[in-house]
Amino acid sequence: MGNKTFTNPNETHQVGPPGKTKTYISPDGWTRYGFKVLGKYQDGNAWLHPFKDPGNWYRAFHGTGRAQAVDFGNDKQSFEKQYAPVDAVASIFENGFRPARITAHGDGVYCSPNPKFPENGYVATVELDTQEGKKKFKCMLQVAVNPDAVRFTKDKDIWVAPNPEDIRPIFLELESIEYTIGNCHLHIKDLPWPSTLTHLSIIFDYDGYFDRIQRSLVHLSSLNSLEIYQKEKGTLLPNGQLWENLIHSSLPLLKIFKFYFQFEYSSQLSNQIEQVISWFSTPFYVLKNKWFIRCDIPDRYHGRAILYSLPFSFQIYTTFQGSIIKTILTLLDDDNNDFYTNIFSNVKKL
Repeated sequence: MGNKTFTNPNETHQVGPPGKTKTYISPDGWTRYGFKVLGKYQDGNAWLHPFKDPGNWYRAFHGTGRAQAVDFGNDKQSFEKQYAPVDAVASIFENGFRPARITAHGDGVYCSPNPKFPENGYVATVELDTQEGKKKFKCMLQVAVNPDAVRFTKDKDIWVAPNPEDIRPIFLELESIEYTIGNCHLHIKDLPWPSTLTHLSIIFDYDGYFDRIQRSLVHLSSLNSLEIYQKEKGTLLPNGQLWENLIHSSLPLLKIFKFYFQFEYSSQLSNQIEQVISWFSTPFYVLKNKWFIRCDIPDRYHGRAILYSLPFSFQIYTTFQGSIIKTILTLLDDDNNDFYTNIFSNVKKL
């Protein structure tokens, strides 16, 4: 079955036997990768192909985010928990489904006709190494369910197949959510993000990436959340005007913009800081979007300056050892005081 990236949030189809079809909702923003399942089962292919054949089974989704060793048939075998969701997908394709361990709606294999439902605790994130650096993915299975055997529960988002033989994996669905770029600036020319991304987090260490990162975002018109984290001190000043222009022209749905930039500071060039702050103090940032920033500057001849969005959204913050810092904020005085007290609530490492 073919690979496909879903880009239409309103795409639906009626699937199943005449007179008792069910709505198939396409998983908007996800990319599917097909398994070789045609000809795999003794009852032929009508359960899946051609699409909308009267013999088609219902379409649904199954998350593997809660996979444990026991789900692989041996609760004593060693396995890496961080890769368990992907290993579970491989095990299901190879050996079939196993009944659920938790059976609030009776024994069987659980799935949902709603592609958004598995994300409520049933889909996990897995980090993988790729040629473009580390990437984090969410994964879930698209499955086919026997219309003559499925049990519908009181919850419209939960179906149960009492017999594991009545539910079959057909596609692996992936959604890219985070990319880490490091030590590869000499050979990466382009950053080919999936065009349907709604959330993107980029972690990088070389500020020479700025141009290609911004260039790569031009086609992400569906993006509503963007996080940028710079791990190492750079030489380029963070330019809020460039980001503002990019968001205006290419990211019409962006609601969340979180960032952390480190750059070289010199007290002899005090206008540097004034320029940076002015770029992030326009009505676009402060009034329209309420994207406030804080800039921490060492009180010495030169060093590392840090500029970040508020509240601080990342787990690691670089401290200034043995130095007094000067702080500049664009946060309005009349904003909620809780905003100040919770600025660093996400920090786990200094």
